[in-house]
Amino acid sequence: RNYEAPAITEQVVIPSEVNGYTVTSIGAGAFINSLITDIQIPDTIELIEAQAFYGCFNLTDINFPGSLEYIGKLAFNCCGLTKLYIDAPELMIYPSAFEYNRKLEEIYINSDTIGEKAFLFCTSLKKATFGNDVRAIRPDAFMGCTSLENVSLGSSVKSVGTRAFGDYKLGTVSNDPCGLRTIIIPPTVEIIGALPRAKGVGATTGIEVKAIHPLTDEQECVFDSECVIKGYKGTEAERYANEWGLEFEALEAEAGDVNLDGGITIADAVALQRFLLGRYVPTGAYYGDMNDDGVIDVFDMILIRKKLTESIE
Repeated sequence: RNYEAPAITEQVVIPSEVNGYTVTSIGAGAFINSLITDIQIPDTIELIEAQAFYGCFNLTDINFPGSLEYIGKLAFNCCGLTKLYIDAPELMIYPSAFEYNRKLEEIYINSDTIGEKAFLFCTSLKKATFGNDVRAIRPDAFMGCTSLENVSLGSSVKSVGTRAFGDYKLGTVSNDPCGLRTIIIPPTVEIIGALPRAKGVGATTGIEVKAIHPLTDEQECVFDSECVIKGYKGTEAERYANEWGLEFEALEAEAGDVNLDGGITIADAVALQRFLLGRYVPTGAYYGDMNDDGVIDVFDMILIRKKLTESIE
């Protein structure tokens, strides 16, 4: 890399077809340490391989097509991005894909998975919004994001990994906490504190954080100790806040709205029935306590059915 060379300001356009063949991927290291500032990616691209744009510190403008399925390890490490918009429901963002983007301030991501350390040390990042197709935020995903203040989780998030929004305590680079001081956790979240994968070392799928043995190793909190958890009673959010001694603020919901979708419907009666049969319900059926006696039982089922019948009449 020549640090004194001028940036390439002309937009780079990747063709959708070459010699009659559809272009579906950007290869590993394709633009590594390039001086490009603006790149246009066609809708045919499905894969952005490992280190494809590694070290492109002048890169500020790039589009991410909805066809994307894979962004590899270190693909955008140390770039000059300030904003990021990704709407690709099938996308897997692999470990360390965007780490050390120190100018990055705001992101919107709607993808399937956000990998380990994906945004590690993006120290200017203030706002992170996740779409409703995001299922998993892996361990350490936003660790060391010291300016992060606003996080909005989508309605389909199932798991949030250990240290995902927490302090950096694994080395000596920094011990600064994540800036996040409050977060609303939807009732869809079933696991907070999911552990790193045990295997997978490699150029595109590996992780550097040692896997945690759940029986012997000391666990680490997903959030900084000052973070306030906002969520619904009876959910994983409340359980996790109590486990780690974090402040918990309960959100309001109507009695009978068992699935917390904002209304009382047959779906709530079904959820309550599942709970009474001993099956898993994300809210623990807390809001199924129709007679407010502190117990979820068949009498609550009778009352919720009565309410549904009255609403039909």
